[in-house]
Amino acid sequence: MYFILAQVFALLSSTCLLISFWQKKRNKILFFQILDSTFDVLQYLLLGAYTGGAISLLGATRAYCFSKTTNKKFLYLFLGLYIVASLVTFDGAISLIPLLAALIYTIVVWNKKEKNIRLYSIFVFMLWLIYDVLVGAYVNSITDIVLIVSNIMAFNKLDRKVRNKEESNIIRIGKKVEGAIYKKRPGAYVIIERDEDNKIAIATDAIDVYFFLGGGIEKNETEEEALKREVIEESGYSLKNIKLFDKVTSWCHTEANGYMDVEATVYIAKFDKIITKSIEEDHEVIWVNPIEYKNKLYHGYQRYILNKYICYKKGIDYEE
Repeated sequence: MYFILAQVFALLSSTCLLISFWQKKRNKILFFQILDSTFDVLQYLLLGAYTGGAISLLGATRAYCFSKTTNKKFLYLFLGLYIVASLVTFDGAISLIPLLAALIYTIVVWNKKEKNIRLYSIFVFMLWLIYDVLVGAYVNSITDIVLIVSNIMAFNKLDRKVRNKEESNIIRIGKKVEGAIYKKRPGAYVIIERDEDNKIAIATDAIDVYFFLGGGIEKNETEEEALKREVIEESGYSLKNIKLFDKVTSWCHTEANGYMDVEATVYIAKFDKIITKSIEEDHEVIWVNPIEYKNKLYHGYQRYILNKYICYKKGIDYEE
């Protein structure tokens, strides 16, 4: 009787999870995953698979907390709780399988990228498939396979389509001045993060003009090479944890450079270590609250990027 009931809960669990991966909004993904984790707890307890049950119980709590807060302490809290739960219910090497799956998935969900949730879940469900076969969760094993296939389909349909659309429709900021001759200026820029107070580093000059660190890409440079060079020149620091954030184009004009057709590639990164003294002595790096400075940046395309970044950190979609 317990075995049959466990398979029923397994079917309900997998159905909720299947639905979650076809959602476009993070909050809806998390809602269906709360239901999924709840049914999973009941299933594994009935099968005597206590590590799977403990991790599923934490999964339901994690999904709820992640939908309500962006405090990074909760990420570390749940990673620690998963490890403790696995130690308490440890039943040999088999207990390491759901632990690894839970740690990977927790980090991916926290990072707020829906496409990464779908992509990494393919690997996570392969781990759960192995575990479910070993503990006798046979209905779950079948639905694990379905979920792996569904995730691959969802990734191809939702994420590749979005990526292709973004590549062909990069946002253009500003208005073109008729009759002006514009010079193409590809550039690489960065939002420098500081975790302890959620501030970002920007640059300012002697007349209180604010802008992202970074600059033009020179001949034979890649975007990341140009970014690293510019940041060292402006701040003296090297970079770490560099990841692409967005691309934007803009019609711009400055007294120093005239009319420019800017093609900006923007990254998120952190300062690593001091390399040298800043070469550009008229530039000062300051740490600011991004919300307070979202409309103070000199260039319109950088204001656009900063507002988009603020929405990204809140886990919400940017609306122009």
